[in-house]
Amino acid sequence: MKTSINTDLKIKGESVHVQTEDWGHEHKKLVARVYQHGRMVKSFEVPYEKLNSPLTDKMRQGYAQQLHEKVIDWVNEGGL
Repeated sequence: MKTSINTDLKIKGESVHVQTEDWGHEHKKLVARVYQHGRMVKSFEVPYEKLNSPLTDKMRQGYAQQLHEKVIDWVNEGGL
């Protein structure tokens, strides 16, 4: 199951897009990317082995949501 979470933000008048995905069992990682002006400006990756195992689909969705929220906090706190 592939999870994709997307949020659009306005930071100092600029549009910023945060996208978080579970890349599934083939790639075994969660990836969050920050886009500005249509270009990726920052990427965060969390390999499955850093998460508690065994991972159910529901657990991976929860971890993806947590990562997404942390990246949004990072952007809002001036990370860009």
